[in-house]
Amino acid sequence: MKKNSFLRLAGLMLVMAMITTIALGGTLAKYRAEAVGQAAAKIAKFSVIVGEGTDHEVDIAIPDQTISIPLFETVLDTVDSQPDAHVSDGYIAPGTRGAFDLDIVNRSDVALDITVSILGPTGPDGAPNPYIEFLYKEFDGPGALWSPGGLAGGSGMPKITLLPGESISYNSNNIFDNTVLWRWQFERSVDANVAESALGVYAAANPETVWNATVTITATQVD
Repeated sequence: MKKNSFLRLAGLMLVMAMITTIALGGTLAKYRAEAVGQAAAKIAKFSVIVGEGTDHEVDIAIPDQTISIPLFETVLDTVDSQPDAHVSDGYIAPGTRGAFDLDIVNRSDVALDITVSILGPTGPDGAPNPYIEFLYKEFDGPGALWSPGGLAGGSGMPKITLLPGESISYNSNNIFDNTVLWRWQFERSVDANVAESALGVYAAANPETVWNATVTITATQVD
């Protein structure tokens, strides 16, 4: 009986000691500090201006933009590279050629790889298409590789890296520096003459038809 009473007393004292420890634990003094800070960051802008300073200036970094490329505004004679007086203004025909002026400016805060590709021109379904050849103008002479139907970006036209603030100008007046030429050769062959005559007849019967060349300009951040 005494043993049981002793055990109960010991247990009670143990419980009281635990309660006291818990009660005092929350009141013991200790050091504690906390600070909240901010790390500022600015996001590099993405802006690529095509046709800067012209009526068709466009920032192609903005989605769903349509660009106007003056590819066929300059129409010259394939013989002397002078304005072709034998073709009405605003039209192309066998024996004509041309180039275009276009500026691309990297207004981004990052370096960009720029590629340009050209395809066409093509007309609506059922319409014959002209045999237009293109040349990226670093060399035009015997052996110059004219590409029928277009120029593939990165292949027929080299990829160009632009640092922030840099630009590339495709200049129709400087035939040895970043110029894209097109030509429609005169009298390629008898079969070609027949096909091109048929194209002219189609144009006469469908005077509102427009043949469009597709120019794709791609800007990709350099890693």
